[in-house]
This record gives sequence, structure tokens and C-alpha cells, in this order.
Amino acid sequence: MTASGGPSSAPIQLRPFTPADLQAVLRLEKRVFPLDAYGRYEFLNLYRWGRETFLVAVQGERLVGYVAALLNDSEKEGYIASVAVDPEQRRAGLGTRLMNTVVDKLRAEGVASVALHVRAENEPAIGMYRRLGFDVEQVEPHYYPDGMDALVMRRVLGER
Repeated sequence: MTASGGPSSAPIQLRPFTPADLQAVLRLEKRVFPLDAYGRYEFLNLYRWGRETFLVAVQGERLVGYVAALLNDSEKEGYIASVAVDPEQRRAGLGTRLMNTVVDKLRAEGVASVALHVRAENEPAIGMYRRLGFDVEQVEPHYYPDGMDALVMRRVLGER
């Protein structure tokens, strides 16, 4: 943030998550997903099982986004466990940048497809995922703790 309270003009850098980022990730998670935020345990497991595919976006010293993905080697399938962008940074391409970066990492590992869950009413996220080549595969009724449905979306990865 600048002294005037607006967003900083410092460039946003993507880098691997480290345990030192955990508190900032938890704060962003609770801000973005107040009804079903992941906790410390879930994020530490995402780090444990997906170190190469858990990325944070930082602007100066401030964490402004993250994406956490997992790789199922035996199935050659990737799964986007969570992606979040600070509300002040939305509509500026950061979510797309995070997603493209992690999908490229999964592709480099030989992944054939990538899946994710998204709240059925989250139209902005669904629109972004569609623009990134994800298609709705199925609906999972009552997936979220508040009873809301999830869409399972998948992107088949081809050669680039």
C-alpha cells in the first residue's frame, strides 16, 4: 500500500511459498474465503506435498496472492487446491498469471490434465477458468461446509 492507502506500484513477483509465508497466506485465505478457509494444517500439507507448485505473489513485502497445486504422479493429473488474490489486486491479471505459472509447472512434470473445484456461484472465478481452457466436468452437490455446490472443472493439457 502507498501512504495514500492505494495499491502499491511495486512490481508483483511470483516465488515459491516458504513456511515464513504461512501467516500472510492464512490472513489472505480468511479474507477471500471467510466461509470455508483452509487452516494452518491444510496449507502445511499443501507445502509438504506440493513444494514446487505452491507459489505466492508478493508486492514489496506484502503477500497479494497465492496458488497451491498438487501432482498425482501415478495418474499424471494435477489439482489446483486453492488460488486466492487480494481483492485490491483483482481484475489486473494476477489470478491468470498465478494459474498459468502453476499449470506450466505441472505440464513440465508431464501432467495430462488439471482439475479444480470452484463454488458454483463464483462467476468471476468460473469465467477466468473458462478463459484459461477449463471446462465443467461435473457438479458436486453440497460440497462446501455451507451446503453450496461445487463445479469440478478440468483442463486437458496439450503441447504448447
